[in-house]
Amino acid sequence: MQKKSQAGLFGKLEPRPAARAGEALVQARAAVEAETQELRDAREALVGLGYREADVSGVLKKLMEGISSPPRAEQLIRQALQKLG
Repeated sequence: MQKKSQAGLFGKLEPRPAARAGEALVQARAAVEAETQELRDAREALVGLGYREADVSGVLKKLMEGISSPPRAEQLIRQALQKLG
């Protein structure tokens, strides 16, 4: 009986699957928000340099098609400038 009380009545509690799914959703949402912010920053910078919004949006859309992880705004700007050049 003493061993059970030392280990705890219920043993080690594991997070419920719903809690883990919620954490995954929060992480996914954060990744999307970061990606969206990086795209916004890149779009604003390119438009600020004098490129047309339609041209910038088209180039950024093409750049994002082949990318699995969200790139940094600096990378997007550099690549977009090469395409828009």
